Amino acid sequence: MTFKQLVQASILSPEAVQLQPLATGAQHFAQLLIERNLWQDAIAYMAHAIRAREAIWWGWFCARKAAVVGNNPKDAEALKVCEAWIAQPSPQTLEQAQAFLPRAAGRPGVEALLRAVAATGEIVNEESGSRVAPPPLLANRFVQVTVLQAAYEIDAAAPEVAAADFLKQSREVAARIQLWNQFTV
Repeated sequence: MTFKQLVQASILSPEAVQLQPLATGAQHFAQLLIERNLWQDAIAYMAHAIRAREAIWWGWFCARKAAVVGNNPKDAEALKVCEAWIAQPSPQTLEQAQAFLPRAAGRPGVEALLRAVAATGEIVNEESGSRVAPPPLLANRFVQVTVLQAAYEIDAAAPEVAAADFLKQSREVAARIQLWNQFTV
């Protein structure tokens, strides 16, 4: 994927897209978004830049922080199911995440995280029963929702504070997996 394709896939605000010509590359663009306090765009961009499994780990990290604040037992159970998939992405842990989805209804952050995990496998067409591959980056889009929801759950009046912490974590993930080396200009 090129840097330009990543920006397009992230579905950013017009203000964020206008920064693209100023960026020297994918990593610099992330820095510009953060420096300009376009934290929602930065979350969308990072959620799409990071590979699905690592992005799901990032979403899990954020949702776990929000769950501590909310102290909801359903969230804790859903996070354990997602953690099992992160530790061992297998058909069994994928199936557990898919099966847990109805129990996460009404909890948008953990439900989106479970959907991210579910989107790493085939999707079953409810009408025909056929299995199809999920659209590209679907899991990443659900991670975006998870991270945004977690920021608002932690502090609805000032979600940008939690978002700054989450974005710091995403940059650490990016460094650990050497993310920026994979994007061409």
